[in-house]
Amino acid sequence: MEIATVNKRDGKFVEEGYVAALISEAERVISIISGDFEPETMMINGGVFGFNDKAPVSGATVNVSFIESGSTFTTSTDNDGLFSIGDLTEAGV
Repeated sequence: MEIATVNKRDGKFVEEGYVAALISEAERVISIISGDFEPETMMINGGVFGFNDKAPVSGATVNVSFIESGSTFTTSTDNDGLFSIGDLTEAGV
């Protein structure tokens, strides 16, 4: 996967999704430095699918661990192989 490319004629091109992530992270760091930081709650959504057949895996255990805080959140996939873990704060604190 390529994040950025440089072409002498066209300058530097960065994919839109990466630009949004970079801006969001810059805003977060500025809020921490300025003392205005309030953790935002977020959600992780995903799915578990077979490697070869791409079939959804229901009942799979999904663990999400945050190294910084040591917090771990566990859930299981539904019949469609999907999972969701909500009410998370940055670093799982």
